[in-house]
Amino acid sequence: MRIAGNGPVGAGDVGLGVPVAEGRWQPTRAGVVNSWAWAEEELLFADGWLTLAGPNGSGKSLSASMLVTVLLDADVSQTALSVSGKAAGTLLSRHTDRDEQQDRTGVWWLEYGRRTGGGAVEYVTTGLWLRSVGKVVHRVFFLARGRVGEGLRLQVDREPVRIGDLAAQLAACQGHAFTSSAASATSNRARLSEHLRVVGDEHDYRRAVREELFAPLDEVQFDALVGVLRSLRSVRTAEAISAAEMGRLLSSALPALDGERLMVIAQAMERISELEGQLDRARAEEKLLQGAERAYRRYVEAVAVVEAASLIAANTRFDAQTRRERQAGEEVQQAAGR
Repeated sequence: MRIAGNGPVGAGDVGLGVPVAEGRWQPTRAGVVNSWAWAEEELLFADGWLTLAGPNGSGKSLSASMLVTVLLDADVSQTALSVSGKAAGTLLSRHTDRDEQQDRTGVWWLEYGRRTGGGAVEYVTTGLWLRSVGKVVHRVFFLARGRVGEGLRLQVDREPVRIGDLAAQLAACQGHAFTSSAASATSNRARLSEHLRVVGDEHDYRRAVREELFAPLDEVQFDALVGVLRSLRSVRTAEAISAAEMGRLLSSALPALDGERLMVIAQAMERISELEGQLDRARAEEKLLQGAERAYRRYVEAVAVVEAASLIAANTRFDAQTRRERQAGEEVQQAAGR
């Protein structure tokens, strides 16, 4: 399929192969060159969605896992490749379509796009280059700010691109390559280094994808996302699944919390418990003090009443004594005047 500036020719009008969302990345195109049962295929996403339809065993799940989960975290273990989560099949058998003696080169790729606030369109392509030789599969993951068919050509004269040519193209579009640090990957690393200043290890690919396409997710959040995607692969769309079963499936896919973070949370909860105990004791003491205050206030009021009554009685006696003294004085004066 011929590629134009905004996607496959004729696809832009219906939103195929081009990003619709603004400000976030979404899958726009994917493809395979000379790997598994694919010779050359390009798949178009519509607003980030893609449907693979076909009978059982046609390779829908295999293709989806290679294009999505493998190109997210570079995990090519048998467990990660299997839909059931159990070890079954290898990357070599997938690439060669179970003919492991075959000398074969191929590429899987997935393109993401987004629209910026100014109306511009940006693209990032992730991919996996494979070469099987003598029952050994060599692999190189790549990440580039380029598009297959424009800055990236994964096939030359109907032959899959060689690793040296791929490295040159990545260097031209400021791309990055990531390969194994094992001795078997020395030759590929050397060819990549002829064009790229830095060749990362495979575990660096996962971090590069997360930082480029899924910021601001941290490693734990990104791991949870990939885990959920892998768990959802086991769901058969032809079978009914209840909301409860889906909830259990998604919950089981979430990773365990980090031990150090759990320790911090536990210490914080213990401290909260201590503070709650102190608060309860302070409230109890406050109630006791309020009760003592009320009792003391009643005591003071009673003492004041008694003292006031005593003062009134004393004042009454004083007034009576004063009247008697005045009366006696008057009587004395009258007696003297006679």
